[in-house]
Amino acid sequence: MLNSRITEKEKEYASICKLKEISQEMSKKLELLAERLETLNDGSEAVSTVLQNWPMIFESIQLASQNTEALVRVPHTLDEKQPSDSFSNQ
Repeated sequence: MLNSRITEKEKEYASICKLKEISQEMSKKLELLAERLETLNDGSEAVSTVLQNWPMIFESIQLASQNTEALVRVPHTLDEKQPSDSFSNQ
C-alpha cells in the first residue's frame, strides 16, 4: 500500500513538473505576443497619421493644379546700370 501511494505521488510530481514547464513556455509566448501587439499598435498609429494627412495632400495637389498659370518663372538678369566687373574702369 505504501509503495502504490509513493508511485502515485511520483506520478503527481512528474505531472506538476510538466505543468510548470508548459506554464513557463506559455508565459514566454504571451510576453512575445504582447511585444508584437505593441509593435503592431505603434505601426497602426503611424498608418493612421499618414491617412489623416491624405485629404490635405489631395487638396494641395488640387490647388496647385488649378493655379498653374500663376506660376511663372522670371529669369534673373543683371541690372544694366551696374557694371558687371567693378575693376574694368580702373
